[in-house]
Amino acid sequence: MSEIIEVNESNVEEAATIHSISWQESHKAFCRSDFVALHTVERQKKYILDKMAAGSKFFMLVQKTGVGIVSVNKNIIEDLYILPVMQNKGFGSELLRFACAKCDGKPTLWILENNVNAARLYSRLGFKATGKRNFIAEKLDEIEFERDSELWDAYNRDFEKVSGITLVRGDKIPSGLFHLVCDIIVRHKDGEYLLMQRDFYKHFGGMWEATAGGSALKSENAIECARRELKEETGIEEADLLEIGRVVKEENQSLYVEFLCETECDKRAIKLQKGETVAFKWVSAKELREMKKSELVTERMQKFIDELNRRKGSKNAELQKGGGRGFGGDRRACERSD
Repeated sequence: MSEIIEVNESNVEEAATIHSISWQESHKAFCRSDFVALHTVERQKKYILDKMAAGSKFFMLVQKTGVGIVSVNKNIIEDLYILPVMQNKGFGSELLRFACAKCDGKPTLWILENNVNAARLYSRLGFKATGKRNFIAEKLDEIEFERDSELWDAYNRDFEKVSGITLVRGDKIPSGLFHLVCDIIVRHKDGEYLLMQRDFYKHFGGMWEATAGGSALKSENAIECARRELKEETGIEEADLLEIGRVVKEENQSLYVEFLCETECDKRAIKLQKGETVAFKWVSAKELREMKKSELVTERMQKFIDELNRRKGSKNAELQKGGGRGFGGDRRACERSD
């Protein structure tokens, strides 16, 4: 059982030990060894005390002994460190959510541009790169991230809205509730499919998606969400979208509504969304089918598109409903909610 306590003079030594060990481990790959060695427990203790005197509050996550620390000053989150032996156990996410709740305004933080793993963690918890950068050293900058305080409606597993409950992106969804996500498969009239490459700082960074889409905002229904996401992520504005499937994913408490957009748009005019996508391409169904697991975010979309090709030409595509099933196959464990 873990708890988060405020750092004070009685436990600052323990917090400084976490800071020293974690800082040295995370910086040794790109800092000189003599500079890394300077970050002793005593030095980091002074650093913490000086920051506390200047207005920062430090918090320590404890499991019998200290596991990680974080500091907050107004709306700025800093000094998020987890002991190396305790990483990848959810403690970083727990501390970050706690720190967000302590912020006076929109939570903001800075990370080194080469810290891709941290960027992916922050992206999963609702943070987005703002485009602001600070020069740190030659060929190395800091990048600013802000938390997207996105609000969602709560649903039950039957796609029915639960009144009186609002979900916040990045926060834990209460048991038994779900949030709504829309995916749009874009097929050109010539039969090719649009693929979008995810920003390298996002979860599954650099991989290709066979859909546009994301989470429905509060008070937004599925079709409204699909139209907005399609325009934001591709620039395509379509009046008609065909719902082709629904999927319930218990493990990430998400309800997916799948749409097909068939378009005659200029294939060269696709727009990229800053912080979300970095490239696009059009591929045939055969090329999509042959893509490797390491290239494509959602393998299930390959099966989905195969099924669409078998159904192409039919004027009465049936709405797939019930039981959390679509055209077969499963999504990866970590699926999009952006």
